Amino acid sequence: MKLNKTFGVGFLGGIFVTFLLIHLFQTARLDASPDVLAKIQGEALKEKELYTRIGNYLLPLENDQYAIRQWGVEDWIQQRIFEKEAKAQGIPLDELYRKEIWAQVKISSDNVQAYYNQNKELFAQQPLASVFSAISQQLRQLEYARIKQDYVAQLKIKYNVQTFLKAPEVYVDGLGVLPPSSAAPTEVPVAAPVPAETRSEIGQPPAKGPENAPVTLVEFADFHCGFCKRVQPTLEEVFAKFPGQIQLVFRHFPLSKTPGTGSYLTHEAATCAQEQGKFWEYHDAIFKLPGAPEESDLQILAQNIGLNPTQFQECLKSGKYRNVIEADLAEGQKRGVQGTPTTFINDQTVGGAYPLEHFVGVIESILDPTKPKPAAQAEQKPEPPPAVVQFNDLEDRPSLGPKDAPVTLVEYSDFFCPFCQRVTPTLEQLVKNYPGKIRRVWRHYPLAFHQGADRVHEASECAHEQGKFWPYHDKLFQKQGTPLNDENLIKLAKELDLNKKKFEKCLTSGKYKELVKKEIAHGNEVGVQGTPAVFVNGKLVSGAQPYENFDRLIQGELGKKS
Repeated sequence: MKLNKTFGVGFLGGIFVTFLLIHLFQTARLDASPDVLAKIQGEALKEKELYTRIGNYLLPLENDQYAIRQWGVEDWIQQRIFEKEAKAQGIPLDELYRKEIWAQVKISSDNVQAYYNQNKELFAQQPLASVFSAISQQLRQLEYARIKQDYVAQLKIKYNVQTFLKAPEVYVDGLGVLPPSSAAPTEVPVAAPVPAETRSEIGQPPAKGPENAPVTLVEFADFHCGFCKRVQPTLEEVFAKFPGQIQLVFRHFPLSKTPGTGSYLTHEAATCAQEQGKFWEYHDAIFKLPGAPEESDLQILAQNIGLNPTQFQECLKSGKYRNVIEADLAEGQKRGVQGTPTTFINDQTVGGAYPLEHFVGVIESILDPTKPKPAAQAEQKPEPPPAVVQFNDLEDRPSLGPKDAPVTLVEYSDFFCPFCQRVTPTLEQLVKNYPGKIRRVWRHYPLAFHQGADRVHEASECAHEQGKFWPYHDKLFQKQGTPLNDENLIKLAKELDLNKKKFEKCLTSGKYKELVKKEIAHGNEVGVQGTPAVFVNGKLVSGAQPYENFDRLIQGELGKKS
């Protein structure tokens, strides 16, 4: 068969062009490796260099994203393993919760009596009968959380759960992100026991290790500082790596400078633990918490490590050791401490959560002067001022406080988000501490991976319709972690004396479905990337930040108005 000449030339030409394009594409791929982001006349900007330049700006966002992704993964795992187990047992999901968790929660009157006896000061001399129900409910919630955690751990083993989510790489103030060491991890040899020589008596800074050690490592830290939490495993590993050669000293440097509040109060609690000879146990317990401790956590931590609860509570109320913290703050300022963690290794300063290799390098250069010192850290660039968002559509949104208040908090939140639950008491305390000066406004932002959350947000609008959004809001956060189907949502409405028929009709109609979608879209437009996201007079605060962070921003806003 003869080929048409035109067709033949065109066909062969097409093949040639195709191979040429493939060659050029492959050449381009070889020329630009995956970590190359830009080029100027062959000079490449690589991912690592970009992070070195702007890591301080990117990492807070990546950390927030990681926390949200981590919760999303865990939320999906728990939902699926509970569904699998319910199917395996041939029972409904609600029945599984009741049988395997709630039915195991057993709080006796003796438990309530014991808790009351140990914490009488907390109840302002109220008789046991008047607080019995409240104590019982609190103990049941704690026991429920413990039993559920244990049961989830069992199911994870049974169903061979594996997680592959990777945390952001090591973040260093002023340097951005440093890549993990390429060297294979090495096992730290177990050395002969070293005398504890732990010093914790009041009047001297808490210390570990021999006083005549060749290396003294003095850490100025804030118990509410995320980077301080991150550096703790590094310091522990350094201490173990050089047995008998390091004295580790702790100095208080709360970034909240108001006694009796925020991180300052946590440092006061640590000195009260020191009074009973258990500073380091309390120190470790604080940093093992998933977030910054709330005031209510301080007494629980004391009990968990075996402190005398009455002595601890009296100490904390008295503020008797504030002079210790003030002295450490003054010493830190004298040494030039401007942020936490700041660690002094003999005469060398390490500012920030540096990786293990850096600490080891500094210590080895002290023990062996022939070894070079690690490179000094780069100067930290100031953060850019936050963008300010203007809100002109808050009229029908659930709110607390006067409309003409000088400070408006616009909160994008998710009833299924544990970080939202954690920040709620902080926002409530702010409104309480600034009467008439703060307006708190709610906006819906249910996250896509929280199945059923959008329906719960619709239910809250049905409660808002009857003037009881905030009581319903509180009920929903109290029930976080339990199934919230339509039947349970209606039960909550009934508990608040809402008109049941009106509420049920509202919920089944789906009349607020579009509103919730619009709220999510609006959140995306103004830069919300996760929950909680709170705008303080239009300035975004991401995540469950501690009280003092909000307080500092609010005081600045009020200062502008005066």
